[in-house]
Amino acid sequence: MTDLSQVLPDFPVAQYARLLPVIERNQLTVTDLLTLEIPEIGKRTQLPLLDVKRLCNAILAALHTDLGVSGADGGDGNGHGDGDGKLKQNQKKNDSQPEKGSVTQESSLRSTAL
Repeated sequence: MTDLSQVLPDFPVAQYARLLPVIERNQLTVTDLLTLEIPEIGKRTQLPLLDVKRLCNAILAALHTDLGVSGADGGDGNGHGDGDGKLKQNQKKNDSQPEKGSVTQESSLRSTAL
């Protein structure tokens, strides 16, 4: 990869030795790997999506560790902090609360279904 050794000098490149030459040939940077969608990277490189996803997650985890944020946000070990969990809880709460006007529509749908 063009800038991996500069961004993360201690990154365990041996684990990804099969992927890195292809990624470098396609001139993808660490920023590309973190910002592009996994399928987009897979299309560009013709690498298996699961391998690309593992590499991207490993780079993100290494960056978190390097920056000292891996445990500070109450993460679950997968790079997801409490903010992600709270977002999901709020979405569930909002999904369970019907909007104004949707109760009437739901009632009419139930009556037509019967």
